[in-house]
Amino acid sequence: YSSIDCWRVPALNSDRLAQAECEYLRRLAADKLFDLRKENDILGEQVFDILAQYCRVLYYPLEDDDVWGFFEKVNGERFVCINTSIDIDKQVFVAAHELYHIWYDDGKKLILAEDLEERTIDVPIDELKANRFAAEFLVPESLLKREIDLKKINEKTIKVPDIVRLARVFLVPYRTMVKRLYEIRVIDED
Repeated sequence: YSSIDCWRVPALNSDRLAQAECEYLRRLAADKLFDLRKENDILGEQVFDILAQYCRVLYYPLEDDDVWGFFEKVNGERFVCINTSIDIDKQVFVAAHELYHIWYDDGKKLILAEDLEERTIDVPIDELKANRFAAEFLVPESLLKREIDLKKINEKTIKVPDIVRLARVFLVPYRTMVKRLYEIRVIDED
């Protein structure tokens, strides 16, 4: 595993995670991908099938776009609700985020947009970990570098349309792709 900064883009909450913790979450994601025999696959919508193996998934258009989804455990049975009124890339991200909670937290979680997008300074640490895991799970460094090469994107002159293309390939929010590109040193703070 390469040594990279952990979401150190200015004004982001996830810089509260130590480098060792980021490395640990990267290994967790890589190990899960290996266990699922998906280490060479771009997951995209496959994450919904993976999630369905570990809980009952309810897809429902919630009126509040600030709620991306939630995880509930009732009588020992796990349920995840994904808000279908949000964009599919956000649904994919929340599914991977919830997998972290199922596999490593097993707790009751209401997933708000502000926590997933890290727009406030008081995002709980377990949410930061779940976000970090989801990003590593959905956009592994090796696959991202492969796609950059396949799409003949010049790392020295990468532009917004290139980032949008990559975000579409991995089916993740634009902000997630920007963070991943920064982490692997394809883009800088500017």
